[in-house]
Amino acid sequence: MTDEAQPHLCCSCESVALSELGLIGPEEVVARILFNPQHIKADGTVKSGLWSPTDIRKKGVSLVRPAHLSPEALRAQADALAANYHKPRTAEGVIECKAEKVRTIFDDQGERLLCLFDDPVTATAALPANPAHALAIAAREVSDADIPQIKTMLTLAFGPLRRFA
Repeated sequence: MTDEAQPHLCCSCESVALSELGLIGPEEVVARILFNPQHIKADGTVKSGLWSPTDIRKKGVSLVRPAHLSPEALRAQADALAANYHKPRTAEGVIECKAEKVRTIFDDQGERLLCLFDDPVTATAALPANPAHALAIAAREVSDADIPQIKTMLTLAFGPLRRFA
């Protein structure tokens, strides 16, 4: 599918599906898995450090496409990620938003700041495959001044924490 067929896409990485699940459409929900204590304060609220500048700039913010996972599979992915971390943590739940909200984060000049695309993960010895993995990453080089704006806009785009049952 080309950018012409999907006018909401501006990044070339968004115009070609990397998995059999296809492109992430504007109405599709994406979710960020949150871990305790990494992302959760002692009072149960979400930490502002949820969005790492390094992830935004270089690695990509790890997301999932929950419509393509059963609740049990999503929880299994989250638990596997928690168990494979260098510090003790537990999977707490997810925050969610529509893809178009991530794609409508712009700078003061009206340029889009983030690309959002599917990024399937193959199985490793420590982690199961995740064909529903996605990434949000800076669409261009972003300045130190852009990072707080991106973090604030991401926080506003994603809804409240939905805890795992």
